[in-house]
Amino acid sequence: MSDGQVLHYEKLTVAKLKELLRSKPIPVVVIVLGSIEQHGEHLPVGTDFLCTFKRAERICSATGSILLAPLQAGYSNKHKGMLGTIFLKAGTVIDIICDILESLAVQGFHRVLIFSGHAGNWPLIKTASMMTQEKYPELNIAVPDGYPQMSADRYRLRFLKNFDYHAGLTETMLVNYEHPELIEKEHIPVNKGELPSNLATIANGDGFDEIDELLAKTLLPSHTTRMTSTGIWGISDVGKYAQVDVKNAMDLFDQFFVRFITKWHSTEEVL
Repeated sequence: MSDGQVLHYEKLTVAKLKELLRSKPIPVVVIVLGSIEQHGEHLPVGTDFLCTFKRAERICSATGSILLAPLQAGYSNKHKGMLGTIFLKAGTVIDIICDILESLAVQGFHRVLIFSGHAGNWPLIKTASMMTQEKYPELNIAVPDGYPQMSADRYRLRFLKNFDYHAGLTETMLVNYEHPELIEKEHIPVNKGELPSNLATIANGDGFDEIDELLAKTLLPSHTTRMTSTGIWGISDVGKYAQVDVKNAMDLFDQFFVRFITKWHSTEEVL
């Protein structure tokens, strides 16, 4: 399916695009979105985009898909006004995604896979996808929010017990895997992060159940400055980032989407 080269959209000529659109099956276009926002003092402000782009490059290389990365900034309302953050309004992001999807549809592309390394973009991506498909129903759009799914225990440990949402242990591990040269090691926090008292009570309580899970989500502050003084959401020990091997998890991620795209192609051949 692929010779190992990455087909970066912006590097393709019109002649090459014509060739790709005549091929069977027509390649999937993989769109990568992210955010430019503060990630504490130890991680790059482009963490969400940079790590997702690297994963998408591997997936596109293995599947012959076209990689399109038109937008690094995203909807970063929780970090608005903080140093390093480039903030786009929700409506702006929706409009941009709609325009990009329409641009691909009118060219003749009909399968698009959208990755976002920033959770704040996902509702907007889904909205833009639905709006575009109202006009171009032949355009198939995969929005893999949360796939491949982590185990229930892992989900609870990261998001509900440690509140490890942003710039904490998990994201530091990911940057260390994809871009270790970008970590400012001298700025890695020595102590675990703090939580607002109401969230700390839930996190430290016994018998964490579904009621606590829903309650915790409702109590998450609307802005980072109400959550932490360091810019880091989470109470895991960030200093342990190098002790955790994430290669297996990244390999499983890549393999999941390589299999998905391969199977997606096979459905076109059957129709």
